[in-house]
Amino acid sequence: MNTILDFLKSRNIENADQVAREMDCNKVDLAVISVLKEDDYKLCDWLPGYGDRMALINWSKQNQYKKNKKNNLLDKLMNKVKNENRRSFGEMCSSDDTDQ
Repeated sequence: MNTILDFLKSRNIENADQVAREMDCNKVDLAVISVLKEDDYKLCDWLPGYGDRMALINWSKQNQYKKNKKNNLLDKLMNKVKNENRRSFGEMCSSDDTDQ
């Protein structure tokens, strides 16, 4: 399940397409949903069922965590590659100095 729409459909929300569209128009994404409270008035309009609201908030937090964890791993890898490149460049520069 990758999108909010997929999640809403998995919960058998009858107007899932419309809800997902409205969320998109209001720029409500995983990051926003993960900080909402279950009694948020707009969320209550979109999803009248308390359990559906709670499930959506929980799902978005889990997916936001996975996204952050993945981004952190990518950041660490990029930093490691940059450091390796700097070290290699530094070694090349120092060997150029000794060659002269």
